Amino acid sequence: MPDPSLDALRRATTHAFDYLSGLGARPVGATTTLEDLRARLGVALGDRGVAPGQVIDELVAATEGGHLGSAGGRFFAWVMGGALPAALAADWLASAWDNNAALYACGPAAARPVRWASWQPLVKANEASAGNPSRSLSQAPATSSTTAAAGPQA
Repeated sequence: MPDPSLDALRRATTHAFDYLSGLGARPVGATTTLEDLRARLGVALGDRGVAPGQVIDELVAATEGGHLGSAGGRFFAWVMGGALPAALAADWLASAWDNNAALYACGPAAARPVRWASWQPLVKANEASAGNPSRSLSQAPATSSTTAAAGPQA
């Protein structure tokens, strides 16, 4: 029998799919006020815990209308958002694995290989610009450990 506490992950996945699939029809800006968000999130904690799936459902309900549509293609305010599905999935896996990437001993797969992979575009750009003063590292492609872990996007 599966661990009932894992229901929170199933609920979060369902809410994430619902949110992302509705981005095209949802307003890009927030539709609730700071006061409403504070009131919804500022509830007293009970003496007993609740089921993990209920925690996720209540969090989603309490923050409804307080999220910007930054994950969608209609968000033009700041340079953020627009996570590709492969990058989001890699982020979920990194959180599920919960390895500390600071030291090889704490997370061998997270520490050095990903850091090494994320630096490769800069190393290659530096090698390509050797002897060519008009090309600099500022022209190197941007990358991060999450996009490096997710691999190239098709």
